[in-house]
Amino acid sequence: MAGRPKRDHEVKSYLVRLPPVLIDRIEYCCSLLDVATRQRLPRNTRVQQALEEWCERVEAGQQTLAPTPGLPPASVPSVPKPSPSPAPTESQLLAPEEKKQTNSEDIERILSAREL
Repeated sequence: MAGRPKRDHEVKSYLVRLPPVLIDRIEYCCSLLDVATRQRLPRNTRVQQALEEWCERVEAGQQTLAPTPGLPPASVPSVPKPSPSPAPTESQLLAPEEKKQTNSEDIERILSAREL
């Protein structure tokens, strides 16, 4: 049988409207993960993995932040004073044209690695 194998679990559709910049980042990160893991997976699978990991982090943080019954609420800590800003990094100093060139070089490297 050709095509995608049958799913062994139920799925529901969930429409998400995202800005084009974020979609570009998602596609870029999916490509980076494909290269890093040497396994090409569908974008939907990569986004699902990212959402599952995010949910686990939020739930883990929720468990550590959950108040203990019987204890009085903690006082709110004071806001720390801002520290002097660090020196700008090399990528922050690059002109926009150089950033685009660096980004396009990364994409070309990833795409050439996919062809192997």
